[in-house]
Formats: sequence, structure tokens, C-alpha cells
Amino acid sequence: MRLRQAYYLVPCEGAEQPYRLLVRALEETDRVGVATVAIRSDRHPACLRSLDGVLVLQTMYGPHEVLRPEMWADGDVDEHEVEEAKALVERFRARTTA
Repeated sequence: MRLRQAYYLVPCEGAEQPYRLLVRALEETDRVGVATVAIRSDRHPACLRSLDGVLVLQTMYGPHEVLRPEMWADGDVDEHEVEEAKALVERFRARTTA
């Protein structure tokens, strides 16, 4: 699934403690929640995650909205270009892990 729209969630009055508890648990376990959310009259798959101490509900594209890879995955690529692309990926990886 691909992510779509993000919604920042805040606790209602009196729910601050469970909210902070869920934020911290998601952060410390490096997990997300998976849900279905109704927006207007449509239901959407969604992911609930912690971001900088705040809960974020992010809707996702459903399977019927995502193009199938076989629609564009076929085709030849030049092996030299593949090697150049791999080297570029490695340079970016080295830069972000240093």
C-alpha cells in the first residue's frame, strides 16, 4: 500500500494520558497501527504512527487504486546504466549513514 494523506491527531480533553502512552509505545517499539477510517462516505485503509511526539493518521491507497507493476515493469535496460544507478544508490547510502 502507498501512503496518501496525513492527519495530525490530538487527544480530546481527558484523554491526554492514553494519547501520550500510545505515542511513546509506538515510538519505542518502532511500530505502526493499521486501521480503516471513514472519511466522508468512503472507507480508506490507514496507518497510525508517531511522528515527533504526535499521532499521525495517514490514509493509504487501496489495492484497486494502485497500478500493477507488470503494467510498466517489462522492458530492457542497459546493464551499464544499471551499474551506474547502483553506484549512485551506494553513494547516497554512504552519505546518509556517515
